[in-house]
Amino acid sequence: MIAAVSSPDRGGRRWVLLPADPQLKQRQHHREEMVRFRRKKKASEAELRREHRSLERQMARHLAEWRLAAASGAGNSSECNDQAPCEAVRELVTQREALRRDNTALREQLSRHDKMQRVMESERLVDTSEAAAANPSGWRVRFPNGEPSFHFHPFLDTECQAIVQHYDVLFQNVDGLDNVGNLLGWRVERAPLTRHANGRAMVTRVRFSKRIHCASGASDATMDTLDAQSWPVLTTPELWQRVHRASLTCLKLQELDEDTCVLVSNTPRRERHVRFLTLMHRRRTQRDDGRRVIAYAMVVADSPANQRSREAEQSQREVQWLQEGGALMTLAQLDDSTLEAVYDSTCSCLNELQARHLLVEWGHETLRWEQLVTPSRLLAM
Repeated sequence: MIAAVSSPDRGGRRWVLLPADPQLKQRQHHREEMVRFRRKKKASEAELRREHRSLERQMARHLAEWRLAAASGAGNSSECNDQAPCEAVRELVTQREALRRDNTALREQLSRHDKMQRVMESERLVDTSEAAAANPSGWRVRFPNGEPSFHFHPFLDTECQAIVQHYDVLFQNVDGLDNVGNLLGWRVERAPLTRHANGRAMVTRVRFSKRIHCASGASDATMDTLDAQSWPVLTTPELWQRVHRASLTCLKLQELDEDTCVLVSNTPRRERHVRFLTLMHRRRTQRDDGRRVIAYAMVVADSPANQRSREAEQSQREVQWLQEGGALMTLAQLDDSTLEAVYDSTCSCLNELQARHLLVEWGHETLRWEQLVTPSRLLAM
């Protein structure tokens, strides 16, 4: 490296050759190597593209010659026997090209069909609150996948209040719940099977609970975040379907207010469609000590008008309506830095085996809700 230095004896500056900086030299060498590498890579890619275009032209020419020869019947049997492998390869290539073109055309048709179906669905589905106001006697509910339709009668406020109060009394009783273990941080409690009032079925109940530890003084903000995420997940059909493991179709039928709505869920089975109406209700309360509690009731709902409609349906053999069962999820503030989440579920079942199956299903729903609404920093707490 050349640099100018002062010369005391001559009173001026002179140019001297200084030793080269090893790091500077290494960086310069690295830059030169990278430039050569990029040029080589660019040239290689250009050569590959040229070769690819040449091969495509060659293949197209051979295919044209082969089709012409096949159409004119040229060639004798001995030549055909000698060229049998080549002919087989050519035929396979021709079939592949034909299938590729057909596949592209089918994809375009499916895309147009899906777009048209979405437009038709958006035109058919109307706002639930407007539908309830315009049709107090109900309307026909049609599913997008061709499932049997049914007539729905909107619920009255008094009917919804009675349904929620019934399950409130049921879930308030926590006696008889036994701890049966833990599931990925959730405490699992289960009540012994009891005989249903009809005498034919059993009743099972499972309760999942977990404490969420927040930063000091952040339980209020965390609770607001969980509430803001939970209610849309529970009341939006597309998100509610993701909570369940089974393949189901969900539609929102009625929205009474910002904290109450009615959904219908349909699960196809081998012989029948399993279907039920779900009343979603959110309630915010405050304890005597000032701690907040948010409860989400998700219960199977029914009314005399809807029951009469089901009995009159011609497709009742194809559809099995569930008429009871539900869950209550609560978020409770224990102190300034701790929340408790509880998912309590109950329904009727046939035997112990089905009760265990329901325990697994409810556990899956609990974990899916946690994954969808809980911030990542709180998942392991």
